[in-house]
Amino acid sequence: MKISCNLAGLFMVLLGFVLCTLFYVSSPGTFDDNYSYVSREPDLLIEKTIYDMQINARQSNESYHFDNDDFMQIQTNVQKRRKQILERGCYLSSNRLTHLNMAIDPPRNVIVDDKNQLIYCFVPKVACTSWKMVFLQLNGFLHPGKTLSQYFVNRPGSKKLRVLGEYTLQQRRYIFGHYKKFMFTRNPYSRVLSVYRNKLDPGSTFDRAKKWQNKLGKLITSKFKDKTSIKNSSLTFPKFISFLLEANAPDNRHWKSVYDSCFPCDVKYDVIGRFETLETDAKYILKLIGKDQTIHFPQAEQSSPTNSSKPEVLKEYYSKVPRLDMKKLYAKYKLDFELFGYSEMKFDKS
Repeated sequence: MKISCNLAGLFMVLLGFVLCTLFYVSSPGTFDDNYSYVSREPDLLIEKTIYDMQINARQSNESYHFDNDDFMQIQTNVQKRRKQILERGCYLSSNRLTHLNMAIDPPRNVIVDDKNQLIYCFVPKVACTSWKMVFLQLNGFLHPGKTLSQYFVNRPGSKKLRVLGEYTLQQRRYIFGHYKKFMFTRNPYSRVLSVYRNKLDPGSTFDRAKKWQNKLGKLITSKFKDKTSIKNSSLTFPKFISFLLEANAPDNRHWKSVYDSCFPCDVKYDVIGRFETLETDAKYILKLIGKDQTIHFPQAEQSSPTNSSKPEVLKEYYSKVPRLDMKKLYAKYKLDFELFGYSEMKFDKS
């Protein structure tokens, strides 16, 4: 089927845009007069351009898709730019970094797939349940296309997957030298909000939310009581932020920084995925290992989605957080912002 001139033009613009952003470091995102978040992050603009091209093709009754070579070249360029931002951030932040040699001291959050020679450092609230489901499929524990409950994937299902600590030091060194390694990041603002909406928000659909609310939720509300009420009120998002910013706040893996979870300045990852471009990045990884025709990335609905990356949802919750706490929150996750090219959120009304 012929591609229209408009689509061909858009494709050329996209390729030029990718090349221009190879050395680009994103500028801060802002809220407009209506507090609508405007992203300046080029990866998301690339994703939107691809989406717009596909929409235009459908409206023109034309079939349009990137062939495999185009797709892989675009994603290879995106990865180059992400790694450049990471390497620059690691260099500039060298005096603030903690370090870990995973081969010597393997963390518990690194899955190893010997069959496909793949390593995955997972971070909670960054699509890790969906990726665990993919690894169960890759290793024959789950039929492609079938799904499991979030609880089963993260409990009994996870026990079927091998982690880095199960290997000897010699084996781990071989693995790091020969297997493809990947990790995923997420905008710290949406990740923190996702923890709250999934675990502590009264409207959560997470099946174990009540346990979190009865334990952690009561602890937080007892610490941060409403000044206008003798009784403890419900756990609000600003209170959760205040709790995270305490000097002695527990270092729970659900809100531990991505940097301190996967140590990207110490491990040379082949792919740095982003939650914001999850579907495209997952497709790229599956193509790299030759499994894109048999394995399809699970839909978000299968893992209690919170929609915490939507601009209107971010606005609803963060507009209630005091400005000082917003600055402190940025400082807490500063490495994640700087190393992965995310922008500080500002409430500019100009």
